Amino acid sequence: MGHNQIWLMILVTTLVVIAIAVGVEQFQTLTVDSNRQAVMADLVNYGSKAQLYFRTSRTLGGGSQDFKGFKLSPFENTNSNGEFHVTPNVPSGPAAVTSGGEIFISATTIYIQASGRKTGTDNTNPVKVFVTVDRNTITTTILN
Repeated sequence: MGHNQIWLMILVTTLVVIAIAVGVEQFQTLTVDSNRQAVMADLVNYGSKAQLYFRTSRTLGGGSQDFKGFKLSPFENTNSNGEFHVTPNVPSGPAAVTSGGEIFISATTIYIQASGRKTGTDNTNPVKVFVTVDRNTITTTILN
């Protein structure tokens, strides 16, 4: 082989390695974003469920303009996208931990927090997102 052919093989090998590294990085970013979007979709669904509970009268099993008594079913607390918790307090930080279960205090605003299955943007903690739910709006906030 000539000297030019060796340099060409080294160049092609280097380009292939770089292309593979970029592809792997893009795939990892895509899986994190996909998990975050799936968690956000679940949270919006649970927020809609909470608003329905809020608007339904107590005689029909709702909250009568209150989130008191709202909770996620055991099947909704966890799924393939992540884990979900209802809290009357604003979640904070990538490592925010809240208790799940029923809201016992009178509340006109609640928060539903989720921890995803993938590591978030800080490369340490899982994807964390929460929604703020009140009588008319559902607002999504990304923590990690």
